[in-house]
Amino acid sequence: MNDHLIQTLHHYVALYKDEAKSYAEKQVVEIYNNIYKHFKPAGYLLKMFLNPKLSRLAFKEIQKKAYKKLSKTKLKLVSKYLMERCIDKAAYEWEFHAKNYRCIIKNLRPVFMAIDFESNINNTYLLSGAKFIKNAFRQNQPLNQLEFKKVPKQFIPEKLKKYIFEIRGNKKQINSYKYEFCVYNQLINNIEKGLVFCNDTIQYKSFEADLGITATSDKEREKILQAIDVPKLTTPIEDRLKALKEELENLYKTTNQNIINGNNKFVKVKDKNGEATWTLPYKKKDLEFNNPIYDQLLHVNIINVVDFVDQQCNFIKAFTHTLGSGTQSPNSKYVKGCFIGNAINLGNYKLSENSNLLYHSLNDTQANCFQIENIMEANKIVVESTAALPIFKYHNTSENKLHAGFDGEKIVAQYETFNAKHSSKYFGTEKGLVVLSMILNGIAVNFKIIGAHEREAHYIFDILFNNNTDLKPDWISGDMHITNRANFVLSDLVDIDFMPCYRSVSRQAKNLCGFKNLNCYNKYLIRPSHKARDQLIIDEWPNLQNIFAALFMKETNQHIVVKKLCSHKMRNKTREALWEYNRILMSIYLLKYINDNNMRQYVRTAINRSEEHHWLRSTIAIMGGGALRGKTDLEIEIQNACVELMTNVVIYYNAYIMSQIMLTKEQQGNNDAVAFLRKLSLAASQHINFNGYFDFDMTSKPVNIANIIAHLDQVIGASKEFDILLYKKLG
Repeated sequence: MNDHLIQTLHHYVALYKDEAKSYAEKQVVEIYNNIYKHFKPAGYLLKMFLNPKLSRLAFKEIQKKAYKKLSKTKLKLVSKYLMERCIDKAAYEWEFHAKNYRCIIKNLRPVFMAIDFESNINNTYLLSGAKFIKNAFRQNQPLNQLEFKKVPKQFIPEKLKKYIFEIRGNKKQINSYKYEFCVYNQLINNIEKGLVFCNDTIQYKSFEADLGITATSDKEREKILQAIDVPKLTTPIEDRLKALKEELENLYKTTNQNIINGNNKFVKVKDKNGEATWTLPYKKKDLEFNNPIYDQLLHVNIINVVDFVDQQCNFIKAFTHTLGSGTQSPNSKYVKGCFIGNAINLGNYKLSENSNLLYHSLNDTQANCFQIENIMEANKIVVESTAALPIFKYHNTSENKLHAGFDGEKIVAQYETFNAKHSSKYFGTEKGLVVLSMILNGIAVNFKIIGAHEREAHYIFDILFNNNTDLKPDWISGDMHITNRANFVLSDLVDIDFMPCYRSVSRQAKNLCGFKNLNCYNKYLIRPSHKARDQLIIDEWPNLQNIFAALFMKETNQHIVVKKLCSHKMRNKTREALWEYNRILMSIYLLKYINDNNMRQYVRTAINRSEEHHWLRSTIAIMGGGALRGKTDLEIEIQNACVELMTNVVIYYNAYIMSQIMLTKEQQGNNDAVAFLRKLSLAASQHINFNGYFDFDMTSKPVNIANIIAHLDQVIGASKEFDILLYKKLG
């Protein structure tokens, strides 16, 4: 609840600040227009001082003549502009806050009164101001009637005092509404910096409370680190940095040599104004989905597909009753009905109208059996069963390496929920959310719903670390959205290679660092712009160990800690040491990325697989409209989990068929066909019917997998020479 209250306070403060800026800009434009109108009369006034006849007149007479040309008010406006050459925009912003008092009273004050703020020692003045106005409101005392000297003012920035203080009746007073808004604004600013917090929340605790554990001695720290069993945390940081230094310096040498001697033909070097510049062009590979070979498969109903996959891996058993043992086992027909209704975005009501299932029974099954934990357990079963199929290993980008891709899909929300946010770029005038998924060889291993305003990179470690399947990736990739100032370090600690795809490699290379003085790299085309501060990392290593220990012990919400670690507003030596360590690892990766074309292809393939999975997910969900239908954030999570599970079910079905036909072709010695099938994308749905009437009593018409494989075997052909024309036709 308190999280939502602070988010509401943040929302309205930001909203009113934006409205104040718009108001101020409008006022400034009007003032400029008025000033320009008065420039001509002002010119006449200046010309009057050149008239010798006026020198005999008293100043009062001259003043009267001047006011005839330009009124006193207008003359003040023009003279102020001529002296200052600018208009104080901030004054109009604060004028807006004073006029906007009704909104402040209605939307900000009740929220503020319900939150108990805390702070560190440096912010006692701000909290005294917050406490002061809380007490005044509780006693129904108007702020502008309180003695000026009793009002806490130390927290108000010096540059804002002239807008908040005013003279009334020859006495200095505060403008009550401006003062009140200033308190709210300062609270939000300090919450973002981590200086003000509310420990009765999830997201807005103090950083120490977020960590949950803090070793006060070397012995305690050593005990904790041994318990979490992360070898790189117990390795002396001096040894680790020495190894990284050697690797990085060797990479600068080999990467530049390969460009100069022509071994790396992909880097294009140009001369620009006498200076050598370089680029690394890379053509994006087209996505592959709905390959024409799937058109050759016999069409089946989605119910048949779910039944078949359940027969193979028994994933429906995961949908147990929420009350556990002692309750009647759920009806599998209704479990499948709820699952399909959620996955294709129909909902229980529309599904009951288009099937032989009862609406109230569907609702009961949904309420009793469809929890996130159950769906994730079912997903685990399907994922691990898919990984056990013969064809799965041939989708690895590199032999014996599991390469996961992270991708966020933006989806419109049908109803307003707390996490659904506006984003004109992705949703136009509507609100929506982001489905962030970790996808390995086309299947969603783990996923999470996040707000459109949240950064995907902060959730990478959370999704990676809380993966409940046996599939643990060796490499992870994604676009620029997965990068931040911590993910290289966090991945490295668990021996996972963090391999993002940068939009502009040459631009990213401007952030490279090196351990030597920068002059030592002048001979290189690709060189660092920053000297690594290894001593800072060594000095702060005990503090970093505490942070990493908290993350690995699951004592906290990982994404919240990662977000705070990466925040520019919360700078301190520990965070800077983390950022420095991250930069060293990023430099090593980027030089490898430039030097190794195979690595670049692996990264792009992993990202493409993620996008293909989300294309298939969208194809399934769009059957009932595409938008997320849940009326609460929890309902949206459940619906999305069902869509992801259904996507994995379809991929399992495709993978099973392709595995069987691949084994058949291996026995026939048709190597070309085998090679084609191993590369074939599993993201396809044109052979599955998601629409029409759903008859859940179709037990008499199960999927005849033998007929499907026999038919496909005939289409591809049994000869050892794979039909080249068919190969081209099928993709």
